[in-house]
Amino acid sequence: MELPENIRITKITDSFDEVTDLILSTPMVMEMPISLGRYQIRAYLETDADALYHILSDAETMRYIEPPYSLEQTKAFLQEQMRLRRVYALTDREDRLLGQIIFHPYDTDSYEIGWILSREYWNRGIATEVTGALMEHAAQKGIRSFVIECHPEQKTTMHIARKLGFSDQGVQDGLRRYRLEMTDNTVKTL
Repeated sequence: MELPENIRITKITDSFDEVTDLILSTPMVMEMPISLGRYQIRAYLETDADALYHILSDAETMRYIEPPYSLEQTKAFLQEQMRLRRVYALTDREDRLLGQIIFHPYDTDSYEIGWILSREYWNRGIATEVTGALMEHAAQKGIRSFVIECHPEQKTTMHIARKLGFSDQGVQDGLRRYRLEMTDNTVKTL
């Protein structure tokens, strides 16, 4: 994958910590907000705290991710994401928070893509629709390699990854990893 002009890799390293620092310091290539038809991906706002808490504090929603968040943890997470811009708000046309989209450099070649939706919006095809539309949008910006990671028992995420053409890379570091290298034909089928 060719990197956009605003990303410069000045050093090749085998150190996991240095690679992690490189990924965390890589500026976001995509401008927000992104309109995806019925949905929008935008940067988080402080006013999202209560709606985000409703999502991240739900035990069933967080079952395969991590323990449910307290309000304080939610606010700290929100502040961190407003600064880092690695996780974004997913809203409908009326700007209601439906969940969040994870989208950031995964390694030097790929972007991680993921989501957490409020339980009220499960089983409506939103995650599949938004993931496909975001990948298509990213491909237009030159980003064509994507990774989805999930808990090995998270069947819904695995189904979405396979449905969108991701290949199963097996379980690594306790997470099932899926990868997709987009071609022009892949973009046309999304």
